[in-house]
Amino acid sequence: MAYINFIPFFIAQESQDAMQLKIWDASTWDGQSGFTTVCDMEMSYFDDDGNLVEFDTYPLISGGDASKYNEYLDRDGHIINLTDLTIGGLPVGFERFPEGYYNISLFYSDGSYAEGSFPHYDNPTAFLAKYRFMARRLPIDLLTFPLTEEVYLKNREIFLLRMYLQNCEDAADYGKHIEFMKYLAIIRQIFDHYTTQEPW
Repeated sequence: MAYINFIPFFIAQESQDAMQLKIWDASTWDGQSGFTTVCDMEMSYFDDDGNLVEFDTYPLISGGDASKYNEYLDRDGHIINLTDLTIGGLPVGFERFPEGYYNISLFYSDGSYAEGSFPHYDNPTAFLAKYRFMARRLPIDLLTFPLTEEVYLKNREIFLLRMYLQNCEDAADYGKHIEFMKYLAIIRQIFDHYTTQEPW
């Protein structure tokens, strides 16, 4: 039988070193989470050229093994290493998640749904771990005291950079890809201007 009063929802969080993704359940269940036989994650992102890159499906339940799914249901969530993911059946080819606009979806079934009609939740999100780290480094590299006019202007630009990062994340949360890319372009210009050192 189909789920009753099921509202799928989950939270996704990139790790600070951009090598992991954690997902945890925040769905509304009617005591039926244990009936689930399929829970698949699909994830994609837009690269710097605007091309959509799609990861292979990542099953949380595989061959009757629901250990990943049970971790996902737990408040501590399920951690997915970048090395656990593939693209076209091959290793992803990069050591850390690239900065960008990601869409992460989970599809659920208790065995009663036809293929293509699974309940699901789409979660657009920003992966900006590297730029967040670089933004935290900027004050160390640029600021001195007492404040001169030049240092004040740098201080203001750092403040604006953090605001643009927040705006970037907000745009992703609301599924506004074009707006996200505009903010991302400004952020990159600021880092290029200050020739900020790459963190990894």
